[in-house]
Amino acid sequence: MKKIVYRLKDDSEKMEYSVVSVNFDIQSMPLFQNDVLIKVHACGLSSAIKDYQNLERINMKLNHDTDIPYGREVAGVVIKGYMNVSLNLMAHSSVTRFFLGDQVVGFIPLDSTYSGCGQFCVISAYNIVHKPVNVSSTLAAASIIDGIRAYTALHYRAHIEKNSYVLVCDGTSNFGMITMQLALSWGAKVITIASTEDEKILLHTFKEDHNISVIELGNVNNASLISACLELTGGLGVDVIVDNGVYNNCLTSVAHEKVRMAVDQNVTSNAASMATDAYNKYRPYVHDIISCLAIGGSWITSQADLQIDPPDTEVLYMKGASVGFIFEHAWTLSSSKQGCFLHILDDLMNKLASDAIRPNVTQSVSLDDCPYVLSSMGEADWTFGKRVMVESSSS
Repeated sequence: MKKIVYRLKDDSEKMEYSVVSVNFDIQSMPLFQNDVLIKVHACGLSSAIKDYQNLERINMKLNHDTDIPYGREVAGVVIKGYMNVSLNLMAHSSVTRFFLGDQVVGFIPLDSTYSGCGQFCVISAYNIVHKPVNVSSTLAAASIIDGIRAYTALHYRAHIEKNSYVLVCDGTSNFGMITMQLALSWGAKVITIASTEDEKILLHTFKEDHNISVIELGNVNNASLISACLELTGGLGVDVIVDNGVYNNCLTSVAHEKVRMAVDQNVTSNAASMATDAYNKYRPYVHDIISCLAIGGSWITSQADLQIDPPDTEVLYMKGASVGFIFEHAWTLSSSKQGCFLHILDDLMNKLASDAIRPNVTQSVSLDDCPYVLSSMGEADWTFGKRVMVESSSS
């Protein structure tokens, strides 16, 4: 049996990991009373660097001789439960919601030792829900993390209401697409940003079937975002802003200088490619975000190292606005939030089944090809659509 993990590079003196495929014995995966064994049909792929940073944030010990599991968004079928008997009749077990053969989707917690990107994985019954029959494993797996983040931002952080103005800064990412669709399904008025030709094409195609406003920003002054938002909202500002990362004002000049140096030197490394993409892709500034907010507005950010200068904090104060953060793993790291988490995941699957939301899957990858695909991708490649590992016999 195969699975994908991070493994320390042999010639690395620092904690530098590569993505590799390893063999494992299914008998080495013990089940405890709340666990089920899933045959994985599809697994959503995400940035290895981001996953590694998340592990460091919760202070997990990353040893040189330890493989780090990869892949957390899984869709598959239950093939075994505790004591290997029918799950709803198991003695000494609290797993009563699932039967052998059930199609399920789940989110593997950050502190789990099991890889979701593999042929099999072990997951707690408290982290899975039933997959609707009319939803493919590929679409289900592609919707989990980004759907949880979007649901958290709009419902639990911003508490959006009908006719609220929602600005989604990164509408071309899978997260942005799901956020826009989820906001529209709840009656909000959605605004998004396009800064490159590819983004403009994708968003205008999306606009044909959805009632959204697209702000086109090219090589123009950043004030265009502020003026465009105020014009679209009648001078009131937007009620909710959801970003996928911002430029901290005090760090912007340094970051831009590094990017310009990499581009000017014509270096052909992955780092230079990532820098070029980052330079071309628009990211809002902290000051611009705050200037676009309406009175009592909510800014929901994915920027873990967010820094707000005192003058901008004063503007937030005078607007009575708030700042919230999205960290999707918080739901599974706290046992007190399991009910909310299962509600989110179940509602996402229902919205998938009713076509209220649809992820933007840009590539399906076989398990054997995963190490090559993941190793060849830069960080900027994760900002456009979603990639999914799909078992050859699954849809």
